[in-house]
Amino acid sequence: MRIALISEHASPLTAVGGADVGGRNIHVAALAAALVGAVGVTLPVPGGMNTRFFDDRDERYRPGPDAGLNQPEDVAATVVFALGQPVGCEIREPVGCPATETSWP
Repeated sequence: MRIALISEHASPLTAVGGADVGGRNIHVAALAAALVGAVGVTLPVPGGMNTRFFDDRDERYRPGPDAGLNQPEDVAATVVFALGQPVGCEIREPVGCPATETSWP
């Protein structure tokens, strides 16, 4: 069995004590450790996606016209690939981002 926890923020696997660490980070790390060998835990980080999330937002909060956004079907394919690995092979944290993404790495 495998589970995927989708992160819409920074890496939930960041070491405790870092700038972007919170309860989710601690939860995911503890969950993966507790389930090791029984359940595979994969944590996809999809980056910005081209969805209707921003449609009703004020213009200043919408991605700019040149924002590189992932297509939801591409993110879904990444998750399916990660979850489809053979037993014993874990893809822990796939990061999906447009080729022009400037915030990673």
